[in-house]
Amino acid sequence: MRIILLVLSLFLILGNQSSANAVWEFRSENKPSGITAVATTTWLENRGPVTFEELMTAKTKERAYWAILTMVCDKKNLSLGVILNISGSGNKEVELDDPGYTYLKFDKHPPTRVKTIGSIPSMKLFASPNKIIVPMLKKARYLSLTMKDVNARKTIQIRFDVSGISKSSNRFRSAGCKI
Repeated sequence: MRIILLVLSLFLILGNQSSANAVWEFRSENKPSGITAVATTTWLENRGPVTFEELMTAKTKERAYWAILTMVCDKKNLSLGVILNISGSGNKEVELDDPGYTYLKFDKHPPTRVKTIGSIPSMKLFASPNKIIVPMLKKARYLSLTMKDVNARKTIQIRFDVSGISKSSNRFRSAGCKI
């Protein structure tokens, strides 16, 4: 019994650690409603892909854009979205163009048109990520997309390093989502 508890404790401790990949950060949470798995990667304007810790401690110019790509499996439902924000003390929210469609480019493949859902001001959620995005995401090194800040009338080019997402497949499978 002690050995089983030790192995389970070790599994829980190691299961909550970030992966060896410095760009993706993985975590799981065991809730009464089930296991939730989360994978995030971040991008900072003029720096490119960074870890979340680097994002929080980076000395950036005022009003630099930063983005977070998040994949979540909760209650056996997979969702994928991008949050775009601005650094600084202006407390101005980024307002993205109306939900509808956006173009995603994986490595050197031609852009793929993907439907977006939701209307949170600084977030785009992608519809049906299992069918189109996840299969390409697992094979790609980079994901590029363009988002438009309506208030600033500016188009922002974002390039996430998405290599290593396949390292989270067991974590997402245990939460009920196949990636």
